[in-house]
Amino acid sequence: MQFKVVFLLFIFTMTKGVGQPTFDVMSLQYQHIPSSNFLSNLNDGKSDLNYFQTQLNIPWKWNRKNTAVFNPQYETRNVTYKPKADPSSSTKLHLQAFSLMLSNQYVLNDTNQQLLFAAGVRH
Repeated sequence: MQFKVVFLLFIFTMTKGVGQPTFDVMSLQYQHIPSSNFLSNLNDGKSDLNYFQTQLNIPWKWNRKNTAVFNPQYETRNVTYKPKADPSSSTKLHLQAFSLMLSNQYVLNDTNQQLLFAAGVRH
């Protein structure tokens, strides 16, 4: 029951909200964290982290009441761990994910009220 109350409150807040007039069509992010101790004990070794994420927003207006936004995303993380005892050996971890989000905005008849629906799949 608590989930339904939160969901209804979310819909009501969206009908009165004011959004950003424009949105980013494409977004790229890259981050490199050089050798640090963020994944290890202080005396155990060093780790490097590379992070890359990109997303694309594709709007599509079905008719005057329905507008959809397709949002494919890709992200990857590369972690390299070098133990302090043997710096020549290293362990590498590569993680990647794909996701597709779909948002649809529906305008109610003879009002300025709008409903927003969203769904997503991540792999």
